[in-house]
Amino acid sequence: MRRKKSIKRFERNGWYLLRHGGRHDVYADGKNLEVIPRHSEIGEMLAGSLIRSGSCKTLRYRKEYRMKKVYPVFLSPVEGHYLVHIPDMDIMTEGVDLVDAIEMARDAIGVKGITMEDLGQELPAGSVPGAITVPEGQILTYVVVDFASYRMLVDSKAVRKNVSIPSGLNVKAEEAGVNFSKVLQEALVRVLDIKSMK
Repeated sequence: MRRKKSIKRFERNGWYLLRHGGRHDVYADGKNLEVIPRHSEIGEMLAGSLIRSGSCKTLRYRKEYRMKKVYPVFLSPVEGHYLVHIPDMDIMTEGVDLVDAIEMARDAIGVKGITMEDLGQELPAGSVPGAITVPEGQILTYVVVDFASYRMLVDSKAVRKNVSIPSGLNVKAEEAGVNFSKVLQEALVRVLDIKSMK
């Protein structure tokens, strides 16, 4: 099914685009969230699942966010690609091969997780390995998501910060044509030991 057709169906039912992720978009209806991959074509099984569900659980509020979580991911080979199901996050997506499927799972979990944080919703815990039953024909794998790092990767909106520096230092920096924003960003990346902001 064409992605545009699925999106139009969502929008007709009152859903709207809430945020872009790396490879997925999050749609909302004011209470529920749905993660939709940005493929031009969405496989029939995934499209059917999105149309039927169109929602996620509304969760309790929390005061602070955990950095990393681990979620079980089920991969199902379907017509030359992989259907991806993350039950703990109520997400269905897909990938063209195993590597792509796992990357799509991580991105979908990341974008939905930070959206839930923004809405004050609690991130669900990953299922305990011993309690998981793997359906026949499916592959079980685990994906670790660092939500703080994912947020830095996708949130590119600039934030204005006022800083104070000695007057003499300011004069010398301006004479040298220093880009204050760039220097501050580079210093923060170094101090916080952030590997990449790309």
